[in-house]
Amino acid sequence: MEQFYIDDSVHDEAGFIIGACVYTDIDINGKIIDIIKSCGFDPDSFEYKSSTNYSKEPEKAKVREQ
Repeated sequence: MEQFYIDDSVHDEAGFIIGACVYTDIDINGKIIDIIKSCGFDPDSFEYKSSTNYSKEPEKAKVREQ
C-alpha cells in the first residue's frame, strides 16, 4: 500500500514554514516503530526532531542512525 509521510518545520522568527513530503510504495510504519522501540522510546509519545542536535542524547542519535 502506498504511503505519504509529511513533515513541517515552523520558523516563527523568520516567518516561514518548510514542508517535506516523502512517498513510498511500501508500508514502513512497522519498521519505524521497531526502531523507536529498540532505542528505548515509547512510539506513542516519542517525537523525533530531525533538525535537533542529539550529540548529548545518544539514544536519540541512534534513532537517526537507523
